[in-house]
Amino acid sequence: MIRRINIYPLLVCVILVLGCSREKPSGSVASQTQEVEYPDQEGWNSSVTSSKSGRVEAIVEYGHMMRYAKKNRVFFDEGVKVDFYDALGRKRTELTADA
Repeated sequence: MIRRINIYPLLVCVILVLGCSREKPSGSVASQTQEVEYPDQEGWNSSVTSSKSGRVEAIVEYGHMMRYAKKNRVFFDEGVKVDFYDALGRKRTELTADA
């Protein structure tokens, strides 16, 4: 008795396996767009106190702040005010910047 093998289902499976790929085409839309980087931290209408050994050195007040950890950068775009204090805790200098 001669057995006939239907080769079409086998051929379809081989084509499907060979046709699948995990690589993205080099001309894809994903490779043509720029990567958008978002800040790690953001703050609005806040203040930060900087101290050393429990003594206040400066107080920073700002409208809007964006911190990028990978770049090691902080950006202020809505004005900044910094009050600096001496060793006795007296306010010595004030620095202001508009946006």
